[in-house]
Amino acid sequence: MELIVNLYSEKAIEVVPLKEGRIERVLPFEAGHVRSFIKKVFPRTEWADEISGPLNGPKTTVFVAIEGKKIVGFAAYDATAKDFFGPLGVDPKYRKKGYGEALCKACFRAMKEEGYAYAMIGYAGPVAWYSKHFGAVEVGNTLEESVYSRSFRK
Repeated sequence: MELIVNLYSEKAIEVVPLKEGRIERVLPFEAGHVRSFIKKVFPRTEWADEISGPLNGPKTTVFVAIEGKKIVGFAAYDATAKDFFGPLGVDPKYRKKGYGEALCKACFRAMKEEGYAYAMIGYAGPVAWYSKHFGAVEVGNTLEESVYSRSFRK
């Protein structure tokens, strides 16, 4: 299921205060660390490949959640397609601390600052979570009607 988020909604872009840690935009020289984190924590995903493009520009479109000096989560936009949010991943040991919501909102604020009015969330997993925290609404596309229908793993 694909979702859309209105970036003019305060609910989508408000800053989420974290008790621990911080959210930062990845700098290009940190790309290898982010890919290593993803491969280690989410080995069954293609996320490390999916964010390769956004990590290689002078201004990356990838954010990380950091606790101490450790990456505990990441989120990206404009990875799979222009105007798409995702992927998003938080280490299971650090979930329920607000990192996922803070990462999403950091990406949504950046997208709005770049002139986007809406963010697409393709092939969204936790639809109710995205609706609750960001006001996301379903667009109705199935996987077969999505950009992800092109997967070579079929």
